[in-house]
Amino acid sequence: MGSSGGLSSSSESTGLSFCDFLFKQGYYERCLQNAFQALYKFPDDDVVSVLYYYIGRCYEEMVNYRLANTYFQKVIKKEPRDSQSYKAAFYRSVYVKLMMDDVDGVLKITDSSKSDPYLLTFRGYSYLKKKKWDEARTSFISAQSYFSHPHYDKLITPCH
Repeated sequence: MGSSGGLSSSSESTGLSFCDFLFKQGYYERCLQNAFQALYKFPDDDVVSVLYYYIGRCYEEMVNYRLANTYFQKVIKKEPRDSQSYKAAFYRSVYVKLMMDDVDGVLKITDSSKSDPYLLTFRGYSYLKKKKWDEARTSFISAQSYFSHPHYDKLITPCH
């Protein structure tokens, strides 16, 4: 990532690597502290969306889904729709809504998607939570057809 706000690429790389290390090791509180310090020091830098994403993921892992969603929404508002950052934050946002039991919200978000296998999967889980078995099955079958990959086929196909 470039540096429009002044964070040097060496500092940027080191800070993100440290965040990544802390996150992968399960030190979510320390990762949050590191990310918030970087945001405080460099609030206008290009790396802000990545920091917001780490913050969201930390809160998600700490089962604070409301705060997680708040930070995923910040990424979504900041990034272009076709960017990887936007897509990653969008999917995480839908996931945390599902974890918060906002089933109707997830169904509304996924309603227009007929070909996105991830959204179809979230839709299937939403139907499961509503005990709408046929709709869930249909969503999972649709998702499976769009994933079209042996790994996912094994995960989705029922054992006989």
